[in-house]
Amino acid sequence: MTRTEIQTALDEVGGAVTVPEIDCLAFQVRVRAERRRRTTTRALAATGVAAAVVTAAGVALSGTVGGADDSSHVTNGSSAGPSAAGLRETVWFVRDGELTALDPTGRLHDLGVASEGVVGFTSERVFALDDESRLVVRAVTYEGETRAATFAEERSPVAGAVSSVALSGDGRYLGWLDLSGTARRLDLKAGRVDLRVEVGANSTVTSVGADGLLVSEDGDLSLLGDGPAVPVPVQGDGYGVASDLANGYVLVQDRDGRSRLYDINDGATLERTFDGSAELGPYGERVAVLAEEPGEGSGLTVWGGEAMAVAGLEGRVEQARWADETTLLVSARDGDGSALYVCDLELRCSALPVDGEVNLGE
Repeated sequence: MTRTEIQTALDEVGGAVTVPEIDCLAFQVRVRAERRRRTTTRALAATGVAAAVVTAAGVALSGTVGGADDSSHVTNGSSAGPSAAGLRETVWFVRDGELTALDPTGRLHDLGVASEGVVGFTSERVFALDDESRLVVRAVTYEGETRAATFAEERSPVAGAVSSVALSGDGRYLGWLDLSGTARRLDLKAGRVDLRVEVGANSTVTSVGADGLLVSEDGDLSLLGDGPAVPVPVQGDGYGVASDLANGYVLVQDRDGRSRLYDINDGATLERTFDGSAELGPYGERVAVLAEEPGEGSGLTVWGGEAMAVAGLEGRVEQARWADETTLLVSARDGDGSALYVCDLELRCSALPVDGEVNLGE
């Protein structure tokens, strides 16, 4: 066949094939599931009697939404045990596919929301995705000296399903990408959208902050704000979908098993490389690292203070998430099932026994 005949045949075949449209919403659901799978795959294998050790080491880092009250889904209020009294505020997670709260008195509350994951939370409310990729908001208030928790539904600031969504670590900014390809940043304190950017269909809002929207698009990671976009390097075949932004820093979980911290105040300058998957603290001052292949006596590492180590995490650490600037939530698994821990900056960890499958993030 001549080149012309081959091209004609290919054109005929191409014209006869109907290419289905990409379901962007389903794609983002799969992306979030893959992020959860990657976090679990990089879980920490426990060693020794202590099972896992938390270490802190120094690193030079500078740098309300109203709604109606609806208590129709208030909870069973089952107790998780007296150890939960170590919590200063309510913490939130998904347990067995349901949005769940654990209050400072140690009581568990099933909030009656089938959820893909927790986007983020503050001391007053949680932002989560339901099972149809819609953003839901639940608020908590406390009564009396016992601080008995009451939960209420608040109106979501986002109408309809979202392709991706993020809450800043300080709880001030909400960023999301709608199904039409528009990314927005909402200043929750001011109550207004202060940044709007048109992005590609294959994009993901991975994080948000005062610096702008951190967006992954077709393998490229960029910080989008009022000025020119700031490209952030991505190693290997990664797409930057597991990246954090806070106070002039971007932390990228790359597909080569390492996490890289960039200073974005003047371009994107590599500050430090961590072995394992990492979570940037709410104000960019600390980094929690889950080592992928820990040596004996190593494990979950917190960078940003002086070197300290304590025992107390039993089993295989699966996830770590900053509850606030001084508190880490850690989920672990052993032969008896899953366990939830809260660790403060002095690296004292208390067990918060929770039955079922626990997911701390999206």
